[in-house]
Amino acid sequence: MKRHWAFPLLVEEKKLEGANGIVQAVQALSAVAAPILGGILYGIMGVQTVIVFSCCSFFISAVMEIFIKIPFIKREQTEHIIPTIAKDMKEGFAYVIKQKFILKVGVIAVLLNLILSPYFLVGAPIILRVTMQSSDTLYGVGMGLINFATILGALSIGYFAKKMRLKKLYYWILAAALMMIPMVLSLMPFMQGLGYYPAFIVFMLGAIPIAASMTIISIYIITKVQKVTPNELLGKVMAIMMSVAQCVAPLGQILYGMIFEIWSAQVFIPTFVVSALTLLLTVLTKRLLKNEEEPA
Repeated sequence: MKRHWAFPLLVEEKKLEGANGIVQAVQALSAVAAPILGGILYGIMGVQTVIVFSCCSFFISAVMEIFIKIPFIKREQTEHIIPTIAKDMKEGFAYVIKQKFILKVGVIAVLLNLILSPYFLVGAPIILRVTMQSSDTLYGVGMGLINFATILGALSIGYFAKKMRLKKLYYWILAAALMMIPMVLSLMPFMQGLGYYPAFIVFMLGAIPIAASMTIISIYIITKVQKVTPNELLGKVMAIMMSVAQCVAPLGQILYGMIFEIWSAQVFIPTFVVSALTLLLTVLTKRLLKNEEEPA
């Protein structure tokens, strides 16, 4: 995510969605594959080999980045580094506040990270492991499918971006709110009484498309911001956008942890609340973007 500012300088504008999607997919894949590969290497060769392997990976990455040519205009530095950083941050925040479109989509991104993302990071593991009492295998299958949906969503953004419109973005959030309904039903006592597999399957039927759609929405928003931001402000604006959006995620995780602890015997209640909040976010998104035109 930290290199999103550079993509408009390296990729044609019409290919931005695909580029962002590929990077997001690689990051999601590495988040899944890295612990598995690390565990295998640690079990077979020990911790020293893992450290050497990591050092070599970082070195190869550094060498590869040397050959990335990013257009750059060096600014004349007239002040000390600290005042320069403060000035850059001030300019970035001023631009974001001034540009109503960026401010609007920033609010949407923050609320998504506060409402939906922590649910899957905190709530889904609790539901699968504690509420449904999944075996190690089925827990891995469930979380693996959710992660795979994230990767699939990132890889498919190039296709969906051609059909998506800012004024209709709320449809995607509405779909996520509606897909929460089978998840709520899967956690209710009557569904739990039918046995493990019916509840597990119904829950995953809701969770998988939501995970994919969240990734698609996120990449779509990032790409639109990249297209309307001048190149000289890209680094500042993207840093602010990503920092604010990511900073609210831990708050959501803490909140969901407390909520699921309180409602541990009735987890369908917090899931229903998430669905309702997502529905409210749908209404807010429609109102915020109803007059927005597609960036040229």
